[in-house]
Formats: sequence, C-alpha cells, structure tokens
Amino acid sequence: GESLRTPALRAAVEGVVETLLVAAPRGSRVAGIGFVDPGIVDPENGLSLYSTLFPHWRDVPIRSMLGERFGLPVHLSNTPQAKATAEFLFGTARRRPDFIFIEFGEGLACGIYSGGRLVTGAGMMAGEFGHTHILGRDDPCECGGRGCLEALVSLRALGRRVRGLLGVGRFWPSAGDPRPVDLPA
Repeated sequence: GESLRTPALRAAVEGVVETLLVAAPRGSRVAGIGFVDPGIVDPENGLSLYSTLFPHWRDVPIRSMLGERFGLPVHLSNTPQAKATAEFLFGTARRRPDFIFIEFGEGLACGIYSGGRLVTGAGMMAGEFGHTHILGRDDPCECGGRGCLEALVSLRALGRRVRGLLGVGRFWPSAGDPRPVDLPA
C-alpha cells in the first residue's frame, strides 16, 4: 500500500516542505515545521497514525522523517485542532478563551478551546465526534467502523445519497454552470 515509506509519496511531501522553506523571506529564521493531517495523529510520538487522504497511510513517523531531513523541530496536529489554533491566534476567535471550531466536509470533527487552551483529550481524540456511533445505524464509515455520524452527514455521505437518489454518478445543477458535477465516491 501507499505510505510515506514509498519513495514517490515521501519525495512529494519533502518537496512541498523544501518549497516552503526556500520561499521563506531572506534573512528569516524558520523555527520549525508544522505538519497537519486530516486524520489521526500522535504528536507525542511524532506519528501520523491514519490519514483520510491516503487509505494505506498508517503509523508514518513524520517527525523523525522530516526532522532528520530538514534539521528542524516538527509539530504534528490534526486539521480541526490546527484550524482552531489558527482562529485563536489570528482569526475571529482572537481574545475568546472558549469556543468550538466545527469542521464539516469530507469528515466531521472540531477543535475545542477552553480557558484559552486547546483541548486535545486522550490520544488527541477530543473533537472527533464524527465517529460517534448512532444507535440503529449500520452505514459503513471511511474509518472502517459502522454507524458513525460522519457516515451519515459528511459531504462524501451526502454525495453518495444524492447519487443513489438520482441513480447516477454525475448530476447537472439546475442553475448556473451547465457542466456536470462528479460527486465524490
């Protein structure tokens, strides 16, 4: 399976980091690398445990891989927690010690700030409410489980439902752009 241990994907990730480092303003000092994964991360051990972008991505040692290659400290976070932190530091949640940033898209999760601190929970799982089991539901989820809220309401799930109702894999919007839209599987 495809993982960062394969040369092509590893080269792609390292290429993106290299491009960003080269683009840093001349004379500036880069303090470290932030790696945000839309899946499950273990920042304490520097691992990307599961990525929703790459189905076979498991237990990838991001911190050691990028740290050794670039000689910089590497911090890992998941997407909703990183977005919540960006809002806390730079966005509409500045000077607000308590808020929830809800991420709705391919998945369903949130970043939580309480008392001016990011709430990560055990195993960085605070805010992963998309994988809350809904009683009486058995819909397959991308995580491998069944009956998760995300399997019912994520964009991917809604796309499947629309395709099922239309009986096709593509649909044409009723107004605006006349080109067909491919819905995610």
